[in-house]
Amino acid sequence: MLKCGRCGEIKELRCFNKDSSKKRGHASYCKICKKERELETKDVIISRRRRYYEKNKERILELQKEDRRNNPDKYKQRELLRSESKKEYRNKNKEALKKKKSSYRKKNQSNYNAREAKRRAGKLQATPNWYEKDKIEFVYKKSKELSKLLGEQMEVDHIIPLQGKDVCGLHVWENLQILEKSLNVSKGNRSYYVI
Repeated sequence: MLKCGRCGEIKELRCFNKDSSKKRGHASYCKICKKERELETKDVIISRRRRYYEKNKERILELQKEDRRNNPDKYKQRELLRSESKKEYRNKNKEALKKKKSSYRKKNQSNYNAREAKRRAGKLQATPNWYEKDKIEFVYKKSKELSKLLGEQMEVDHIIPLQGKDVCGLHVWENLQILEKSLNVSKGNRSYYVI
């Protein structure tokens, strides 16, 4: 058991980081106090930088302009790197991004499940008693057939979104359209017709 030099509480040894330079073999502050101190230090550094920038804003901007004039190659290279489109980046790093996405999804599966449950509930609420089930099923079936035929993933989209910002549509066949997946994703939650 050790006493923390910051909060003054007596805690077990596992609450302290090991430190061979200390006589007792452990740090003076417990792990919680150490974290708090690090956060406070970061806040102090950030506020100092902000104050310095506010006081010397004109001088800093002048130095940046001068640096830009003196090192045009450096800035051209930066601009080239920035101009590389997201699509090119995705194509180069397809596998890495896929792994990252799947690992993120595994870690946050509950969030995905909650979002999907909310979507299903919204769909149920937007489905009236008089909907024509056979016509809706026909649209979904045609979507799958088109996907196979064209070799591109096609999706069924609600023309007026079920959970729109200003207005909510119904889950009826008149409100459905078949779109390419990329168009459907870019459309998002907005209402417009794609012809």
